[in-house]
Amino acid sequence: MCPEDTSPEAWKVYLEIQQRMTPGEKLARAFQCSAVATELAKKALRERFPDANEREIFLRFARLKLGAELFQKVYGDVHLAGPDRDYPALRVEDFLEEATRLGRKELLQRYAGEPGNT
Repeated sequence: MCPEDTSPEAWKVYLEIQQRMTPGEKLARAFQCSAVATELAKKALRERFPDANEREIFLRFARLKLGAELFQKVYGDVHLAGPDRDYPALRVEDFLEEATRLGRKELLQRYAGEPGNT
């Protein structure tokens, strides 16, 4: 399915490149995308919680990625200062898909809990 912001010609070229890639290249690309998504999410958390130390950012990201229920089972009763909310579990694929559709402001609202999120 061609993204709305991509011309059919550009999408065709993209698909041709994907078809020529080896399984190893595709796996490497998936790991790169996962790393980028992780860093984007952590950057959004750092912007949302500027006084948080790296441990708190790690924990907030873990909660974002695991969801509140699994986070509680893994890390116990961890108190995170500042505003908090129950996050659904985050799949990297879902984040990347939304990142292609949403702008920076909307991503921050959705995944870092900035005001204005509905």
